Amino acid sequence: MNEESIQRLGETLRDCTSALLASVEAPVEFVADGEIEGAQHDIAATLGFMSEPVRGALVITAHQGVMRALLPQELRGGEVTDAQVCDWAGEFANQLLGRLKNQLLRFGVTLGISTPSVVTGHAIHHRTRPKIITLCSAFRHADGSLQAFLDAMVVDGFELVEEGDAGLQEGELEFF
Repeated sequence: MNEESIQRLGETLRDCTSALLASVEAPVEFVADGEIEGAQHDIAATLGFMSEPVRGALVITAHQGVMRALLPQELRGGEVTDAQVCDWAGEFANQLLGRLKNQLLRFGVTLGISTPSVVTGHAIHHRTRPKIITLCSAFRHADGSLQAFLDAMVVDGFELVEEGDAGLQEGELEFF
């Protein structure tokens, strides 16, 4: 994959993450296209994806306080349990990958998506691997930070070339 396609994929990740954060009215600040050094996150959610030209995983790492603050308004009433925060982290990752999937349609890429998995622990850190394209968009919040990683393996010669419209807008349906 050439640098232009990698940049396009990184911009799509950043734009989709920013839009999802805005939809939950999160007071976050975009930090960088890249990992925050020493973030010491304590929750992670991941989903796999696959298609003919590309496969990989979306990984969200964050401070649990950030995920708690990102809960949709209707879920914030009363005592919020750790289980609810974990469930929301998985749903957040699922919604983000759904947004990416919609936007990749304009490049002729149709993704299949796995179910989310969530883990908690101390000092969770995403590790890159050789021969994997890894992109990251990082955001800060008053309660910590959140990072969205996209790890991808692509077939030789695959590039992101626009083939169609701008993809589906959130809330639209496509029947096929």
